[in-house]
Amino acid sequence: MNDITQMLRLMDRPAFFAEDGRIAAVNDAARGLSLSEGTPVAELLSTGREAYEEFTDGCLTMALSLPGGSRMASATALDRGHLFTLEPEGTDEDLRMLAL
Repeated sequence: MNDITQMLRLMDRPAFFAEDGRIAAVNDAARGLSLSEGTPVAELLSTGREAYEEFTDGCLTMALSLPGGSRMASATALDRGHLFTLEPEGTDEDLRMLAL
């Protein structure tokens, strides 16, 4: 877990690591969005709940419902869990879809 925590500290955008369906570590930017260890990821999902339940490999994009509004997030499967990175606030949806 120590390597995950160090990686999160290096990221400037909000990010967290989930293990067994719960947030296990967050960086300072995510903590500023009221994300904390122990929170079930399923409670945050406003889209992609079924896809996340079956997610074991690759990358997945979904919307999270956070205090202050919804944010798009990308989850990447790692050996022990999932690394979530949140899109910068105000990212244009059309631009994001074009990038995909």
